[in-house]
Amino acid sequence: MTFEILTTLVLLTGLEIILGIDNIIFIAIVVQNIEKKYRDKARVMGIALALVMRLILLAGVGWIISLTTPLFTVMANEISAKDLLMLLGGLFLIVQSTRHIHDEMNPHEGHAETAKKPATMSAAITQIIFVDMIFSMDSLLTAIGLTELIWVIAVAIIVSIGVMLWLSKPIMDIIERHPSLKVLALSFVMLVGVLMVAEAFDKHIPRGYIYFAMAFSTLVELVNIKVRSRQNILK
Repeated sequence: MTFEILTTLVLLTGLEIILGIDNIIFIAIVVQNIEKKYRDKARVMGIALALVMRLILLAGVGWIISLTTPLFTVMANEISAKDLLMLLGGLFLIVQSTRHIHDEMNPHEGHAETAKKPATMSAAITQIIFVDMIFSMDSLLTAIGLTELIWVIAVAIIVSIGVMLWLSKPIMDIIERHPSLKVLALSFVMLVGVLMVAEAFDKHIPRGYIYFAMAFSTLVELVNIKVRSRQNILK
């Protein structure tokens, strides 16, 4: 392995991990809405499906690239199959996050408890599969832009999914213990949805700004949680 290939592998793995944060947050939120005894199983299945989805799409790399071919034009914007998927995925995330935030703010409404819980684990897995497909396609197109070595992309995907699996449990536990973090996580999901809709219309927003905002907001909320915890102890 040359130094150039090793550098690309490290860079690509880091990029895949960063792009996977959105996926982890969505899975953690969806999994919380099913029975507690099924949550770990659904979490592992969701992340395993993300790995399978990425490797399947990687095998059909030619098809993935063809999705960027314009199909029609809307108000001077060329719309491809990828843009349509990004638009649908973005709208789905916006609707789901808005619904869950509403349920968190109105927990005593008669329909809220039913509305925020999928009827079965399969319903949650279905949502995860759809979002996995959108995020997988986005990350693969980014990876293909960095290298044409399929095995390098495959290794980066496998390592990043392993990191996702490792991080998902503590993230899920933290969100479950602190409702304010759940609302913040839902806001992140909504923001990602808006970003995807913007990208569908060729309005590219640097993701670095988005992830910095997420990290900073999370840090501030963690400080708030610590302060509230100390105040409760002193009372």
